[in-house]
Amino acid sequence: MLVKKADDYQSWYIEEDGYGILIDPWLDKTLNPYNSFLLQRKRTKGHCLDEKELNKVKFIIVTAPFIDHFHLPSLISLGPEIQLISTVKVGKMAKKKGLKNKFIDYRNISEIGSLKFTALKAGFPYSQSTFSFKLENEQGKSLFHEGHVVNLKEIKNRKITTDIAIITTESVKFLGFLSLSTNQSKAKDALKLLGSKILLSTGTRPSKTKGLINIFLSFNSDKKKFLKTGVEKLINKPGEKVEV
Repeated sequence: MLVKKADDYQSWYIEEDGYGILIDPWLDKTLNPYNSFLLQRKRTKGHCLDEKELNKVKFIIVTAPFIDHFHLPSLISLGPEIQLISTVKVGKMAKKKGLKNKFIDYRNISEIGSLKFTALKAGFPYSQSTFSFKLENEQGKSLFHEGHVVNLKEIKNRKITTDIAIITTESVKFLGFLSLSTNQSKAKDALKLLGSKILLSTGTRPSKTKGLINIFLSFNSDKKKFLKTGVEKLINKPGEKVEV
């Protein structure tokens, strides 16, 4: 199983048995195609995937109905042949926007290609709108993905363990108290429960997302500390990859 950070934010590419999976793909330079003053993020370079990797993509996992996960221009550019795995709400959004991709409710599947898929509950306040998941290959190598707030109780109760953890590590708070991401303390607890030695930081540099919403948000980041807490490999830069 190969996992690659596909951009400078929260898009991920997974390759197994010759096919690819994209998680929350944002492939161009402008996050919000509607130029909204509420939320926007721009960059000078798009994604870090080559043509060969893009041609291998057979599945897209969209973990949330928000514009920085459900990025319509990217979904259109990837084409209608790719299967879309997500929530019912995202499925309805895709249909309303004219997407012809086959939609699969994430709650109704146990496999994506040759990978075992386990759906998991996201943490508060995202438990009703998003999801986390585990992917495991035939050799028993696995990863956990959560794009916002890790649900520690869910991991513990379901005894989830993985080799790789794709989680947020930079604190984002709404009005100074409501956590919208996994802070470092909680991320360390998640890594301990999961038994993961490989940390892939997602939602990186959240403060680069601009707009009116930033008035209500506060940010805190110090990724270097993770190298002192049992993490053997930390990936947080575009184009970095790991194989297990």
